[in-house]
Amino acid sequence: MPTGLSLGAMLAGCEASYSGPSDEPITGVAYDSRQVVPGDAFVAIPGFVHDGVVFAAQAVAAGAVAVVAEVGPEALSSSPLPRTWAHVSDARLALALMANRFFDSPSKKLDVVGITGTNGKTTVTALLESLLSWHGPVGRWSTTVVSIGGHQSAAQRTTPEAVDLQRALSDMVEAGCCAAAIEVSSHALALKRVEGIDFAAAVFTNLSPDHLDFHHDLDDYLDAKAILFEKLDATSVAVLNADEPSAGSLAERAGGRVVSYGWDPEKRNLAPVLSSRDVGHLSVGVDGVRTPPAFASAPPLAPSYVIRGWDRTSRGSRLRLDTPAGMIESESPLFGPTNAENLAAGIATAIELGCPASQVAALVGSFPGPRGRLQRIEAGQPFVVLVDYAHTPAALEAALAAARSLVTGGRVIVIFGCGGDRDRAKRPMMGDVASSRADYVLITTDNPRSEDPGAIIRDIEAGVPAGAAATVDSEIDRLRAIERALDMAEPGDCVLLAGKGHETEQVFADKVIEHDDRQIADDWLRKRFGDDQDNHRDHWGGRR
Repeated sequence: MPTGLSLGAMLAGCEASYSGPSDEPITGVAYDSRQVVPGDAFVAIPGFVHDGVVFAAQAVAAGAVAVVAEVGPEALSSSPLPRTWAHVSDARLALALMANRFFDSPSKKLDVVGITGTNGKTTVTALLESLLSWHGPVGRWSTTVVSIGGHQSAAQRTTPEAVDLQRALSDMVEAGCCAAAIEVSSHALALKRVEGIDFAAAVFTNLSPDHLDFHHDLDDYLDAKAILFEKLDATSVAVLNADEPSAGSLAERAGGRVVSYGWDPEKRNLAPVLSSRDVGHLSVGVDGVRTPPAFASAPPLAPSYVIRGWDRTSRGSRLRLDTPAGMIESESPLFGPTNAENLAAGIATAIELGCPASQVAALVGSFPGPRGRLQRIEAGQPFVVLVDYAHTPAALEAALAAARSLVTGGRVIVIFGCGGDRDRAKRPMMGDVASSRADYVLITTDNPRSEDPGAIIRDIEAGVPAGAAATVDSEIDRLRAIERALDMAEPGDCVLLAGKGHETEQVFADKVIEHDDRQIADDWLRKRFGDDQDNHRDHWGGRR
C-alpha cells in the first residue's frame, strides 16, 4: 500500500541537494511525464535517446510537485519550476529507492525469487509460481505474463521499470500472495530497476551470448547478472547451474548461501551443448574479438541437486533428481534436455524455501510449461510441430536438440530469423547452429524493426559453413515460411518454428502487424488435418 512519505524521506540514503522544501508530501512517483498526476514526483531518467529532463516542463504542467534529476533546476530556466527540485547523482537509483519506499517495501512481505540467465528464465519463473503455491497464492512477473492473485495480464517487458515492478509487488501483497517469482534481466540489473528489493532466493540458469549490443562482452554480461547475487543477505539462497563455468564466479560473489544443480556425470551427454561451457567459441564481444572470459578460471561447483535420469516417455519425460531431501521421481509433460535443468532449478529453489519434497514432486507432474516454450501444436498431423522463443544461439541449440529427440526416422525442419536493432554478432552464430543441427533450414524474418530484413538474413547466412549438411534456404515473409515448412513436412518429421514463441506481433520499421506462430500453425494444420471448426479450443487456453 502506498505510503505518505515526503520527498526527503523517499530519497534518504541518496546524495541529493534541494531547491525548495525536502519535506514536500508526495502522492505518487512517475518517470513518464505523460503519466504524471497532481501531487506526483517526476524522476527524470537519462535515456538512450532523450534525457528525461527534457520532459520535466510537461511533468510540472501536469501537476508534478517535485522533480528529481541529475541536473539542477536551471534546466527549466524558461519554464515554471516545481515547488521542489532534487538534484541527485544517480536518477535510476533514486527512482528505485523512491518506488520501494512509496509502496512500503513490499518485498519484505513476500518471498521474492529472482530468476536470471540467458535462457530458461520464463520456464523456471512459471514453474516456481506453481511450486511455491503449496503455501498460498504466488505472484509472477515474466516475459510472457504478469500474474497477481490469479489474475493474469500481458507483460510489456521482461523486467519493468522500478515503479511498475514495485507497484506489482505491492498489488501481490494486497492480493494475499505469500511469494513472487520474477524474471530479472541483465538490463534491469545494470539499470538498477530491482534496487531495494529483498530477494529470498536468486536463480541462475545459464550464460551465453546475448545483448552484446548493450554489454561489451560475456564478462560484462556476467557482471550484470552477478549484481542479483551480490545483494543477497545471509538468510537468502543462491541457486546456481553447476554445469556452467560462470557459476563458480557467481558462487564466490554471492551474499547468501549457495546450492547448485546439475547433471550426473553419466548423464552429462544429455545436457544442452551450447553455452558458456564452450567458452573459447562463445566469448565474442561487439568488436568480434574472441577471447576467453575471465570467469572461465573460477573453481567449478559440485551439484547438490543431481539430475540422475531424464528419459522420454509417451507423455513427455521422467525426471530423477537426487536432492538433499531424498530422490524425487516425477513424470513431466516437458521434454528436451534443457527442461531437465529448468525443472531442477525450480525444484531446488522450492525445497530450499521450505516446500516439502513430496509436494514438489506432485506439482512438477502437472506443470505444462509456459506458452511459446517448446509448445506442441497438434491437430492430428503425422509429424511434430513445435513453437519456441529461441532467439539466441544457445536457445536455438537447445530447441533443436529437443526437436531431434522427437524425430522418429525423419527430419528436423527449422525456420528462424534474428531481430533487428539488436546484437548483430549472434546472427552468423545462429546460422552456424541451425545448419549443423537441423536437416532443413529456412531463414526468415523475426522482428526486423528499423533494419532491412534482407540484410539481417544475409548476416545469418554468413555463418552457414561451406558444405553444411543441412539444406539452407530463405523466405523473407515469415507467414509464407511457416506454410512452406509445414507443407514440406512428412510423417516422422519435426518442424520447429523458432524465435517468436508467445509473441503476437511482428515489428517492422513502418508498421506493426498481427502475427502469432502458434495461431498460424494451428490454423494451417486444422485445415489440412483437423476438423476446421471455427469455435475449437486452441492449444494455449483461449477460444477464437
